[in-house]
Amino acid sequence: MSYTTTFAAIEWDDERAARIRDAFDAEMAERYSDGPPPGPELAKLLDEVFHTDPADAVFVALALDGESGEAVGHGALFRRPEAGTLELRRVTVLPEHRRRGHSKRLLTHLESAARDLGASRLILDTGPKQQDAIALYRAVGYRETAPFPPYDRLAPGEAFCFEVPLG
Repeated sequence: MSYTTTFAAIEWDDERAARIRDAFDAEMAERYSDGPPPGPELAKLLDEVFHTDPADAVFVALALDGESGEAVGHGALFRRPEAGTLELRRVTVLPEHRRRGHSKRLLTHLESAARDLGASRLILDTGPKQQDAIALYRAVGYRETAPFPPYDRLAPGEAFCFEVPLG
C-alpha cells in the first residue's frame, strides 16, 4: 500500500499537536521507566534539559495522513544561539502510523522549512532508548555529533545528538 503525507503549519497550542505531544510523552515515559525514579537533583536536571519553551519555536508542523486527513505526526523548529542553526524538537509520528514513510516525509518538510527560514544546519537530540529514531536519522543522512547545550549536561551515553547541513 502507498501512503501519502500532507502538512499544515500550525501554532504550538493546536489541539491536534498537543494530543500528539502528549502521546509522545507517554511513550517516552514508558520507554524510560525501567529503573528507579530519579532523585530530586536528577529530576531537576532533566526538567531543565528537556524544557520546551513554545516561545522559542519558529515553525511547527503537523503531519496529516494524505488519505484520511488525520493528524499523525508533529515536529517543530526551535531557534538556537548558533548562527544559521535551528534545532528539531518534538518530532514524532504516532505509533500506529509508523513504518509508512510519514517520518521521513516529516523530516524532509521540516528541513525545507528550515532552509526557508535561512538555516544552514539542523541539530537534534534523541535518547538511548529511541533506537528507531537513531536508525531513521542515520538512514536519512544525519551525522552523530557531540552533545550540544543543554544535552551536554547529561551523563555520557544519555544524549545522542545529530546534525545535518542544509545545502
